[in-house]
Amino acid sequence: MELYLNDRLKEASHGCDMCFEPMEITVNNELGSFYRGMGQFDKSAEFFEIAKRLVFVHIGDKTVQYATVLNNLAGTYRLAGKYEEAADLFNESALIYSTTIGKDNSYYCSILNNLALVYQDMKEYDKAEEMLADALKSSRTLENSAMDVAITYSNLGALYLEMGDYTRAEEDLRESVDIYERLDTNHQVHLASVYNSLGILYYKQGKLEEAKEAYQQALELTLYHYGKNHEYEILCRNIAAIEEAVRNA
Repeated sequence: MELYLNDRLKEASHGCDMCFEPMEITVNNELGSFYRGMGQFDKSAEFFEIAKRLVFVHIGDKTVQYATVLNNLAGTYRLAGKYEEAADLFNESALIYSTTIGKDNSYYCSILNNLALVYQDMKEYDKAEEMLADALKSSRTLENSAMDVAITYSNLGALYLEMGDYTRAEEDLRESVDIYERLDTNHQVHLASVYNSLGILYYKQGKLEEAKEAYQQALELTLYHYGKNHEYEILCRNIAAIEEAVRNA
């Protein structure tokens, strides 16, 4: 994949530093996403910065394209633990979206969810809850927004779980599951993380059978959508630990 993307980048630039092809932005974004997925955050940021500069120079900084690149770069900073930088970029991206295409769209809802995740990482739970409440309110007004609503409920559930509010956590996570299960299989790619959160919740409550069932659901969905990746291995270990705990009870 890395070699393929770098070859595409060379083709897009034609080896000419003074030339510009829109495909350069696309490929730099793809490389940024690729390296982020590999956990190579410095390389990821490097390619997103290149995409950001290209959009700034050739398209403009008050555009949806620029806001999207900022969102991508912010996501890398968040995973790298650079929360302040991530929050600044997410806020800048949100402002551009709101002034170009308004707030009643999936782009803006996604930014609010991303901001909430950063604030949660920073333990600023009130701000995170505010962002998610706004995202939920906005997404409910949109057509074909079931995915956005499900993601927001999932993030709310995970937030309340971290805050120790298990009742609200279960309510929102179950609401997310209900919405996802009404969607077709291809739209259930994030459902595994919801079941994983439910598994954590039930384990913390000492409900081992419910925890195992939730983890098993997450395992099957992870295998279906991603194969036997790192998350799959973690889920296998969690299930094994629960089975041992049940045997020793």
